Amino acid sequence: MQHYSFDLSFQKHIIAAFISDGDTLKKNLHLLKPDYFGDEILKGLVDVIVRFAKAKKEAPSKAVLEEEVKKKLASGRKLHEYHDAIAEVYKLIGVNTPYYLEKAADFAKIQTYFQAIRKCSENIEAGDTFKVKGIIDRAVKESDLIGKSQFYNFFQSLKERAQYYYQLREHLIGNGRVPTGFYLLDEKMQGGLGKGETGLIVAPPKSGKTASLISFAAN
Repeated sequence: MQHYSFDLSFQKHIIAAFISDGDTLKKNLHLLKPDYFGDEILKGLVDVIVRFAKAKKEAPSKAVLEEEVKKKLASGRKLHEYHDAIAEVYKLIGVNTPYYLEKAADFAKIQTYFQAIRKCSENIEAGDTFKVKGIIDRAVKESDLIGKSQFYNFFQSLKERAQYYYQLREHLIGNGRVPTGFYLLDEKMQGGLGKGETGLIVAPPKSGKTASLISFAAN
């Protein structure tokens, strides 16, 4: 899969591309989910568009969007912010529409993976690791419905991978180091953590420190 910048500008183009053609919208509603979008306002717009398309079998007009978003105001947001976003989206209709329709599946798959990763991280930090496999499996299945998945499923060939890590661990322990279980990290640290040493992990909040330490301990 190629890499694209799925920023808010890109997301507005995606919305514009779909509402420009009612038939395309109806056939691809699975690519438009509010949670795929990174802004409360865009989430609200997409929710209105999808609900309207399911009920009326067509794309909503600008006037309909402006009326219906009144029911979707997020806390602290103003109606004029939604109307400004709608105006921006409608200005983008017809701008490179085929390109953005072509990239919509990649966008949906990447957002599916990001959601799964966030949920896994939250469950690991909460100590509920048993849900992780199910979250990943569901993300892979959802991605497969969108298109051919290129998501790496850690739980495939788990037995072979466990045997490899065990052999690597035995080798590193023999060298007087305590492996973390992450090959590249162990390689950089000459085999892992030093026995009897005190280590300090420094990173911003919610960046995965706890999840990393749990993984070190599990490995």
